[in-house]
Amino acid sequence: MITTKSNKPGNGNRVKHGTSIPKGDAPLPDVSTEELYMMHDAMSGRKTVHKEALIIGTAIKWRKGYNVSEISGQLLQPRSTVRDWLIRLRDRGLDGIKDKSAPNHKPILDRVAWIVIGVWLSHLPRAYGFESALWQTSMIRQMILDRLGIDIKPRTLRYTLSRMKLSMRMPREIPHRSADPEECKEFTEKTQKKTNRLSKMGYAIFYEDEMIIALAARAIRRWLPRGGRETLKTTFSKRSLKAFGALGKNILHLMPARSTKSKVFKVFLEALRQKYGKVVFVTDNAKSHKSKLIQEYLGLTGDDIVLIYLPPYTP
Repeated sequence: MITTKSNKPGNGNRVKHGTSIPKGDAPLPDVSTEELYMMHDAMSGRKTVHKEALIIGTAIKWRKGYNVSEISGQLLQPRSTVRDWLIRLRDRGLDGIKDKSAPNHKPILDRVAWIVIGVWLSHLPRAYGFESALWQTSMIRQMILDRLGIDIKPRTLRYTLSRMKLSMRMPREIPHRSADPEECKEFTEKTQKKTNRLSKMGYAIFYEDEMIIALAARAIRRWLPRGGRETLKTTFSKRSLKAFGALGKNILHLMPARSTKSKVFKVFLEALRQKYGKVVFVTDNAKSHKSKLIQEYLGLTGDDIVLIYLPPYTP
């Protein structure tokens, strides 16, 4: 079997356009190596011509006999970029150092489109028929196609949105409502005085709440390939464990339960009343804590149980 040596530049890499570039001064036959060094030294350190200096450096290294892969590694540039630079120098001479300008190029989205998109993004996606509460690139792209008749590539759209001072990031979760800080401060001072007085009267002071431990999985939003429906294997289960808790001085009472309804809350209150006689509960404003059943129960226990409710939406 007879093999022939390839006429490709460097390490057998094929040039992207036209014929291959021989070694030596073929990219810039009319420019000496000394002139290239002088041009490179004049450009080095200037940010505005950083790319032009890299292109000249590519020509110098090519003349020294380095192949495309070696130049790519030394300049930290993709091999395809290095090949394109050599082709530009071969076809356009020194004019290939600078990028071609496109004076007649019009942007895909004009200023009016920017304003329209800005108006869209000032509202939630649900206002335009989407189920999601957050804007995604695919949703904005679909809006532009349906309402402006422009098919814009995702990469171009992301670049446009970044120029509009927008960024893709996770939203920070905050309480949708919160109690007034001054109200909380006043409540704390009054409750402290009240519980101190009741403690001297023989009441046991507790801070009460419920909790639910569920076997569930949560998948956060992330970038996924377009098309189809992505799935995620989980050990999801609807089973859960509920419990009532009462925290006192150096003691914690827990009661597992199947629900957190008023009738179960009543059982928890009665259990601690039987143990301590007189009990104070500082608790939240859940419906199960203020229901008709609980109010009737408190009426039957007299002054044995005192419920102190936190301000609404207390953090």
